[in-house]
Amino acid sequence: MAPDDPTRGIDRRTLLRRGAGAVAATTAVPALAGTAAAHFPDEIDIDVLPGQAPNVVDADADRFVSVRVSPNDEFDPHQEFAGPHRDHAHYRFGYMAEDRHGVRPRWSIMTDEDDPGVVLIFPLGGTGFPDGEHEATLKWEREVGGHHGLSGTDTVVVENGPVGSGNGN
Repeated sequence: MAPDDPTRGIDRRTLLRRGAGAVAATTAVPALAGTAAAHFPDEIDIDVLPGQAPNVVDADADRFVSVRVSPNDEFDPHQEFAGPHRDHAHYRFGYMAEDRHGVRPRWSIMTDEDDPGVVLIFPLGGTGFPDGEHEATLKWEREVGGHHGLSGTDTVVVENGPVGSGNGN
């Protein structure tokens, strides 16, 4: 039988080579995709521009945007906001479509004991919002620069946009 004979049966060596190739391909794709393989279930309760409805941002006039994060059973079951929840370096906010990463907050404000939560203040530049109505995403990374954590969404209306995507920091 010739090596290129299509009627030839698959021997053990060929089966092992093909199997190893398939395993290598399935592990390489998530590694090459980067954050596409990230895991951020939508389990954070957020309110963009708390107290305002609709959530309108004027790209010409506004320099910052606030996002209120409320505790819930998944994100902060004891309503303590302890540990990394207070460390605003673990958060990113913005228009996350088209492989954008959002921007980190400049500062955070803890709310009072009667209404637990935290308000994060983000620079508008770097959020990457196009003009119009869009889904705004807040991501909380379990570790800074990590690929796992939680997320929350709210609607935002951008006027006089688009907002620059900046460098995402």
